[in-house]
Amino acid sequence: MRNSGLSQLPAMNRIRAAQRVLLFFCLFAFTAQCGKKNQTLGISVLPATPIVFDSDLTINAGTDNESTISRAWTKFKIRVSNSSATEDLTIVSFKFEVTARSESGNELTASTDFDPLEVEGNTTQSYWVTLAPGEEQTVELLGVDTFYVGELPNGDEVTNFRFSAKLTASGWIGDPDNPTKSLRVSQTFRTQ
Repeated sequence: MRNSGLSQLPAMNRIRAAQRVLLFFCLFAFTAQCGKKNQTLGISVLPATPIVFDSDLTINAGTDNESTISRAWTKFKIRVSNSSATEDLTIVSFKFEVTARSESGNELTASTDFDPLEVEGNTTQSYWVTLAPGEEQTVELLGVDTFYVGELPNGDEVTNFRFSAKLTASGWIGDPDNPTKSLRVSQTFRTQ
């Protein structure tokens, strides 16, 4: 039977070698922990792959709130979660961006910012949601929980609607009145 290299060293050298190995593992674990990104806010869209429609859409037809979303358009809900055990998170804005390729290979982009003060009936709340530690929910403000995006690249410009998309949430750590650190998280996905 072969002996390991450590068993051939005198006892004092084996102790020093074991200490060095232990020190190496401790330094490695500390460095790995420091390099880890702390992301307490999770965001996703529902459905995971939103459908793009190549026609205009009229919402609330025949009412004072009637509006038209120009082609091409999509809709989705936003799901958010706070994985922090101790801190509230406040989300102030969302930005939706898409990138597509035209038939000739040119890059086409479109973006929309979602401002909570643009929600009908909201005149005072300047943030979308505050999440308590460990909380997860679908974003909703005054009954509005579906986000519509129009004027995306349309069928005259592209051959398909499989766009690269990105949703970015911006806000801060802390409740609405006590921000302590800025927060910005993005999630990428595809449309269909």
